Amino acid sequence: MISETEEKIYQLKSLSALSQSVVRKYIKKEYLPLYDGNLQTVLNQYKHDLFHLCYNVTPCCECPQERPQLHRDRQIHYEQFKKLYKGDGISKHEIVETTQRGTTFVSRHCLCKFKASASLDLLDLPLMFILLEHCFELKNDIHVNNWIATLRQVRNFVSHIGSFNAYDVSEFDTKIKDIEYAMIKLANLVSSTEGEYKMTVKTKIGEIKVHRTEVTYIPQEIERNQNVKINMISETEEKIYQLKSLSALSQSVVRKYIKKEYLPLYDGNLQTVLNQYKHDLFHLCYNVTPCCECPQERPQLHRDRQIHYEQFKKLYKGDGISKHEIVETTQRGTTFVSRHCLCKFKANASLDLLDLPLMIILLEHCFELKNDIHVNNWIATLRQVRNFVSHIGSFNAYDVSEIDTKIKDIEYAMIKLANLVSSTAGEYKMTVKRKIGEIKVHRTEVTYIPQEIERNQNVVRYVILICSKIIINYCYIWCSSIRQQKFLVLSVLIFVYESALIVNILN
Repeated sequence: MISETEEKIYQLKSLSALSQSVVRKYIKKEYLPLYDGNLQTVLNQYKHDLFHLCYNVTPCCECPQERPQLHRDRQIHYEQFKKLYKGDGISKHEIVETTQRGTTFVSRHCLCKFKASASLDLLDLPLMFILLEHCFELKNDIHVNNWIATLRQVRNFVSHIGSFNAYDVSEFDTKIKDIEYAMIKLANLVSSTEGEYKMTVKTKIGEIKVHRTEVTYIPQEIERNQNVKINMISETEEKIYQLKSLSALSQSVVRKYIKKEYLPLYDGNLQTVLNQYKHDLFHLCYNVTPCCECPQERPQLHRDRQIHYEQFKKLYKGDGISKHEIVETTQRGTTFVSRHCLCKFKANASLDLLDLPLMIILLEHCFELKNDIHVNNWIATLRQVRNFVSHIGSFNAYDVSEIDTKIKDIEYAMIKLANLVSSTAGEYKMTVKRKIGEIKVHRTEVTYIPQEIERNQNVVRYVILICSKIIINYCYIWCSSIRQQKFLVLSVLIFVYESALIVNILN
């Protein structure tokens, strides 16, 4: 019963997951041999640079004493950094200071306490992209750079889908062609003269595009076992599929919560919210250069880019008219914007089309979520689980107990939020509980992204009703005498019509 657009999304998600295996194979073939096949050697050599892609505010013991060059954006988050390095707790050079209010803070980190502790097989696609760009000098090959950029764009796209209604089939067809081309080109670099790996990737792509019910399963290293069936997946894999679907369901719950609790304060209009908080949201994206509403001296800019450019486009549309933009020219002749014009961006968003990260941004920066510590904790749980399932590198990195804990946490958070949305009778809470139960029972469906969970609640009722009417009509036909031909013909026509109707619903 899924639409063509939904089916294309499932295909694109699975192709993106497959690209993870291709990139991993490419790194193993092209770059690791330069370091004796040892990823730890790479991580030790580039530890300082990678450290400040995560800890991008405070210098470390290897930074110069004055004016350390820190990255403007945090490209590696703390949970990802833990996949690369393990801190042993021994800080030789860490400097801790105390403020006038008595709170302590680290003014200089100790890099010595972090030891390389990673396996390439356990890294997810974003972390492998980081290694390619900052350690392996990917930019020396423009073709590979373009293919990797395509895989990154598609991965980011499928990770931030808010609603199927925001896209049409042609858009997905283009992305599917792009990611197929990029994967095959990368696989060709990995293949021997006979091109075995390239053919393996082509075969896997064909399987994804044919077997609709399997396309959302995250493929492991595609050499593992080509004949593994759905009913042979491990318990850990099954739990991860459930967790991914529960995380997708949480998107609907948060959307419902915002509609019930916050939008009525703005006459139900999201555009009002976006216009009121435009300056703050703008600098969550454009976090380096001030805008026309910033003070002339020392503008307060966010240290981290929390909203990326593609996400910002979901909130605001630029009309191209810049009244206050200031463009300067460097000594080398290149131009750059030294002050943005905020006037040209107009609120242009529907809450139904926003993904979970963007909705959480609105909750934290517009709706003052932190005023309610309980809701804050539940939203934090949903965010953590969403980030976890978006950065799974391999099923082998987790055990069942760890996933079970996360499943319990996200269930609890969703039900608590749904309870706030429900009326006194608790209808929505019961609906969410029922949907959670379906996800945990129907293993072959757990990776489908649920739409607004109210969408097709009555389909089963319709099917039961039509089945009942068909049985009644059939009995009427059987009981009717041959003499009553007019009634008999009419009943037969009703029977055929309703049979066709139920077949259409089931398909």
